[in-house]
Amino acid sequence: MNKLSNFEINGDVNTGKKQLDIHIRPLAIFFKVENNPQGIKEAVKKIKLHAPSRVIIESTGGFETLFVEACQKAELPIMIANPLLVRRFAAATGKLAKTDRIDAEIIAFYGEALKPRLSAVKPEQLSLMSDLLSRRRQLKEMATMEKNRPAFMMFQPFTGHTVKPLYAAIHSQRAIDNRWRNAVARGCRTLRYIQTPLVYPPLGFDRFD
Repeated sequence: MNKLSNFEINGDVNTGKKQLDIHIRPLAIFFKVENNPQGIKEAVKKIKLHAPSRVIIESTGGFETLFVEACQKAELPIMIANPLLVRRFAAATGKLAKTDRIDAEIIAFYGEALKPRLSAVKPEQLSLMSDLLSRRRQLKEMATMEKNRPAFMMFQPFTGHTVKPLYAAIHSQRAIDNRWRNAVARGCRTLRYIQTPLVYPPLGFDRFD
């Protein structure tokens, strides 16, 4: 465990679809990287230099998966935070986010104050969740495209008969949703999901409607 003036060092990550905002407390280091393999590699390298006691990242419906997997491979003490509890903590302490930097600092303060247990990460489970999330998004986009086609196409002589079956076939992929939910549930148990049961979908998760 690295310490500075008897303070633990925490690496904390605010996750977005395209960007990771990273704060290292109490060193007051803040930087951003793209949420892709190259950006994550850069982030892990920088974080590891400071030998943090823990690295905390919010669950965001799968956008955190690649980073968590990279930290596990780099033997960084990674854990996934329940965003609902982080927001409640922020409200209770009067530290409401106004910028990306403040948001990352809130996660840092949360980890420093509560010292949550570290996660036991299974890379194969993270890979499964990542693959299912990617496929699920593809299917949802296809379903939305078919659902939004003009009604008159249903009555076209040569193509109309293909629209409804195609949409039905895509829509029937709710099994992907079920597998994703099961993977998330197993993953959350594996990751010791911040001392509370998962009672809501992770951010960014919704259903085919």
